[in-house]
Amino acid sequence: AAAALAARAASSLAQGLEADSRKRNLLRAVFGRTVTPQAEQAVFGPDPELAGQARPATVLRSSLRGLEAIPLKNPKAAFQPIAAWTRAAIRIVESEGGTVNRVLPDGLLASFGQPLPANQDALFACRAALRIRDEGRPALPPGLSVTFGLSRGDTLSGNAGSGDRIEYVLTGPAVLKAAEV
Repeated sequence: AAAALAARAASSLAQGLEADSRKRNLLRAVFGRTVTPQAEQAVFGPDPELAGQARPATVLRSSLRGLEAIPLKNPKAAFQPIAAWTRAAIRIVESEGGTVNRVLPDGLLASFGQPLPANQDALFACRAALRIRDEGRPALPPGLSVTFGLSRGDTLSGNAGSGDRIEYVLTGPAVLKAAEV
């Protein structure tokens, strides 16, 4: 009887570990599609549990203005320049050492110094904003423009959600201020 009980306990433990492993792999897969490999490694490290991190950082919020004037008769053609601008903006943010935390319907939210610490996060964020303005402009049709909100201050990042719906979230006073600007 004791051997049967031990076997059931071992089986239950193995099933639990397998489920935890699947969750960790799913989290890594989702997280890896949303941030750079370096940011993923910095957050996960050797331990795949994603915990909250609080630190000062610079937040860049970009917004495309004039989207309401885009004709929707040909959705594919209407969306093409927005997608091209978004790809360029992501490439620029990442090349300046930032992390794109979220692609938004009208722009993006990026952080510099979170989750990866950076000594010159404000400089990198400003440089990224100027490059997005200059290098992203050719992708935009007439009538669309880009505005930016930049804010340096306290941020909090971590995992939010449950089950199969887990997202890496950035919040805090600097995020809210960048959205207001």
